[in-house]
Amino acid sequence: MRDDPQSGLSKPTRRAFLVTAGGTAAATVIAACVPAHANSTAGQSGSAAASADGPNIEGAVPITLRINGQDRQLRVDPRTTLLDCIRETVALTGTKKGCDHGQCGACTVHVNGRRVNSCLSLALMHDGEEITTIEGLGTPDALHPMQAAFVVCDGYQCGYCTSGQIMSAVALLKEPCGPDDAAVKELMSGNIRDSAAAIATAARSKTAQQGADVRFVAGGTTLLDLMKLNVETPARVLDINRLPLDKIEATPDGGLKIGATARNSDLAHHPTVQRDYAVLSQAILNGASAQLRNMATTAGNLLQRTRCMYFRDTAMPCNKREPGTGCPAITGSNRTLAVLGTSEHCIATNPSDMCVAMAALEATIHVQGPKGPRAVPIGDFHLLPGNTPDRETVLEPGDLITHVTLPPPIAGSKQVYLKLRDRASYEFALASAAVVITVAGGNVTRARIALGGVGTKPWRSPEAEAGLVGRPANEANFRKAAEAALRDAKPQSENRFKIELARRCLTHALQMAARS
Repeated sequence: MRDDPQSGLSKPTRRAFLVTAGGTAAATVIAACVPAHANSTAGQSGSAAASADGPNIEGAVPITLRINGQDRQLRVDPRTTLLDCIRETVALTGTKKGCDHGQCGACTVHVNGRRVNSCLSLALMHDGEEITTIEGLGTPDALHPMQAAFVVCDGYQCGYCTSGQIMSAVALLKEPCGPDDAAVKELMSGNIRDSAAAIATAARSKTAQQGADVRFVAGGTTLLDLMKLNVETPARVLDINRLPLDKIEATPDGGLKIGATARNSDLAHHPTVQRDYAVLSQAILNGASAQLRNMATTAGNLLQRTRCMYFRDTAMPCNKREPGTGCPAITGSNRTLAVLGTSEHCIATNPSDMCVAMAALEATIHVQGPKGPRAVPIGDFHLLPGNTPDRETVLEPGDLITHVTLPPPIAGSKQVYLKLRDRASYEFALASAAVVITVAGGNVTRARIALGGVGTKPWRSPEAEAGLVGRPANEANFRKAAEAALRDAKPQSENRFKIELARRCLTHALQMAARS
């Protein structure tokens, strides 16, 4: 390891981050934290607690996981995922490692009763929590009803991913679900306690953008994925899950306050969101998989990174990952990439569904940093690539998103999120539209429109909005608005089709909203 005299942090090795500790008791660095209740079962005679087990290596830390009803006192490398801990340390191999990036679902387990992708969560993040694996559902002589159903219906296939499917199916029975087969298919698809200490620790990083030495982690669905690809190599990872940032509550003016660590699934199914901000609920439920939505957070979704193949492949040049190396996507594979907001240095698409809806709802992002709190309109939060595609947001070192606020709902507004993609579930948008309009006397009186899948940032379209207000709510005007929204689009060699696709997506979304 070599020290960087400018940052005061150590350089991480490939595919790893430094085992290190923070300087305050309140701000615990996950890479070397010793949880307060890690030894809560130590010394118990005749209890179900297993003896401490795990790697005898420098930096290994003690944790207690309650797995299938049994307390397991373990020592784990701070970099160990929950999946590897279950399989390699505890030797419960029914949970499988498939893609190792949260896409296949073979690694699904239950954490405190909710299904998650264990490959995208660090074991340390679950100290003291209840973990259920496939081994905890039933035994060969006393199968769980879902296991028995898989046998009767011949649902085992090759068997490798079956445990994940069964775990997902059991959890699905306890989750909100639509009445038809399509809804079921979609749902089956694929320890810091003080914010001031967290901010102070993160402020030591040389940047809050690509190449940051310090990263916050909550759900981990993006960060851990990119760490496995060596795209992200932070020296320190700060677990903020125990900060009180997970509430969803009304604001005094009648709006909504959404905590930074509120899980996407909780937000999508919140009664107030479904009633007053339906476009947000629809957008979230159109993204990722049920397991990922149970893990992903509001702030994490705001900071979601592009899925451009060149960004995710460290063998390839990429201006967003390594400034100055070039953008091979411009002359290479660009079918899924942006046509709005691009530059000669980057054409990567923002992948978020949630952010598109929040743009149409005119959300405000609240940030606490070394210089104090500030509020950033969502339209100003994400940056265009320009000459600095590695800088994606306005965040500075130490900045922590604490919550998002939505303005009071507009009475009588009609809201729709429409997403067009290559397949029906667990797929990113080729084009999407978030529409919030009000109609009176057959005319549009107010319009807020945002597009996804086509922009380098969540793309609010004031041109489309201006073309609608005061005009009849009919297909002809909707089409004109869509044409205005895509007027400045710049296609690449493989994605010209996106322009017309986005026009039709927006036109149809407006028709759906007007009819609702």
